[in-house]
Amino acid sequence: MTRNILYTFIILCLTVLSGHSAQAASLIVGYCDGELAEKGVGKSGIGTISVAVCFPQEMLAQYAGTHITGIRVGLTTSENMTELVGWVRTDLTGDNAASGSFATQTAGWNETDFDTPYLIDGNSDLYLGYSFTQQLKQAKCISLVGKPSQYGYYLAKDNEWQDKGLESEGVVSIEMYIEGDNLPANDLEIESCFFDNNVQPTGTPFSATCVIRNVASSPIEGYNLTYQINDGEELQLTVGKTLQYRQRDTLRIEIPADALPLGVSSLSTSVAIKGDVADDNTDNNSQTIPFATYDNTFNHIVLLEQFTSEECPNCPRGIFAIDDAMKVYGDKVVHVAHHSGYTADWLTIDDSDTYVWLYGPDGSYAPAKMVDRRRLSEEYPVESIADADDVISAIEAVLPNPSLVEAIPVVNYNETTREAKITVTCSKIDAFDVQCPQSRLTLFLVEDSVKAVAQAGISSSSFKHANVVRDVASDDVWGDIIPWSGNEATMSYTVTIPEDWDETRMTAVVFVSNYNPDDRNDCNVYNAAKQSFNTPEAVGTTRINKEVSHTEFYSIQGFRLLSEPTDGIYIARIIYTDGSAAVIKRVARR
Repeated sequence: MTRNILYTFIILCLTVLSGHSAQAASLIVGYCDGELAEKGVGKSGIGTISVAVCFPQEMLAQYAGTHITGIRVGLTTSENMTELVGWVRTDLTGDNAASGSFATQTAGWNETDFDTPYLIDGNSDLYLGYSFTQQLKQAKCISLVGKPSQYGYYLAKDNEWQDKGLESEGVVSIEMYIEGDNLPANDLEIESCFFDNNVQPTGTPFSATCVIRNVASSPIEGYNLTYQINDGEELQLTVGKTLQYRQRDTLRIEIPADALPLGVSSLSTSVAIKGDVADDNTDNNSQTIPFATYDNTFNHIVLLEQFTSEECPNCPRGIFAIDDAMKVYGDKVVHVAHHSGYTADWLTIDDSDTYVWLYGPDGSYAPAKMVDRRRLSEEYPVESIADADDVISAIEAVLPNPSLVEAIPVVNYNETTREAKITVTCSKIDAFDVQCPQSRLTLFLVEDSVKAVAQAGISSSSFKHANVVRDVASDDVWGDIIPWSGNEATMSYTVTIPEDWDETRMTAVVFVSNYNPDDRNDCNVYNAAKQSFNTPEAVGTTRINKEVSHTEFYSIQGFRLLSEPTDGIYIARIIYTDGSAAVIKRVARR
């Protein structure tokens, strides 16, 4: 399967000092925002330990013609390390393009000039780092702060590098001095603008936060923030305070409910320095962000993902807890089991192992669960399983979330060829585009009641595994981008079921979600559904001139119903006396 990994750039910290040298103003550029961690990390082993961050070419282009004159390194301790050297390189494993030694090193910020300033040409990536000698005892001196970034943390012993950017606790506390005559003297930016909740039901007021920052050498003596809803009246907030270099200011924008139409709207903001002072960089003076209202939703079906293994002696506890929880919420939850997160067993697949990333950087365990891939009580979406009440509480925490999208799978299975054609119809309302601009559809092939080989922690020879994820049939393990046409989309998949899978117990599980490779907590699932393979005819076909034995009724999400609905869309499975069956999509109206 093709794996498409998308990366986004972290906004860089730009700090302006009144002067690192007497000849020119100096910018401090880094990812860490001048922060220092209380406790550090390290790397074991005798040798040279090196740490670095990367500044990509596209970010450095704005500094072409300026010089990197020095480096500042934040250390949490100076113990067990000697010969600290700061450097810049065009290749991690290459020679230093410029460097400077530290006469001493202390806990806190350490600064040094490069022996020769490095000219930035803006035509290549640059790596800023430091190296030191370590003896027997590990030097836990590396400061990691903020959120992880793909460019924010590289680590090596004896020049054997590891990219730890997205698997770390933050970015390295390291910054470079940039000097040049063409650096801006006055530069006020809108660093960020965001809503507390950017999608809400009609009749609800909205609140937005704008963070304003001075990123140049001169103090800013007041500013004006102008904002506008859609094409409406421009409103202005005037702020008289002085912003020194590195200083931020936070403003709130309150939008009353009666000012908003149904659907998608935009908030446009711009900032300007008060008086006759010109801003030397107007590219960062404005931002426009979307938000939306809605007046109807779809039925929300929760995706409950379990992590388990036959090698795990505690996993039967989690299995039985989920079984009890499904007795309470089975009609509102789609349950699947990944045999990953613990020692692999015969049901482990590579695709399920990929989802172990959602545990976070500190490792995995079982039994564990995720509900709609949302962060609840832990730092990341995956949580342990205590008992049935624990699972029920997690379900109840996400079940009230409104669903602005739905996906309906229909399975057409050929018993002779063992080929299944799965057609998924997706529908959304306009507000969903704001909630999830790059929505994805994932398709799981799930087999129920799989007889265990040797489940640890249980003595029963008849034990069976429930809802095992056999394959991720979407092209991308994180889901395929949904090709919306207006508010509708149709996606089709063809799969062949192996002979050792029981097709009568197979289910197609689909869900709509986001995927952010830079943030485990931004991979939320917005709705799920399932359809059994035990419906051999395509929806919409009927059999005529045959005697009906009985009819089964299912919700549009694939759950068996006790009786025929009197309102809404549902699926009828008609079983004939000759054993054949037909599946029909029906609409009932009161």
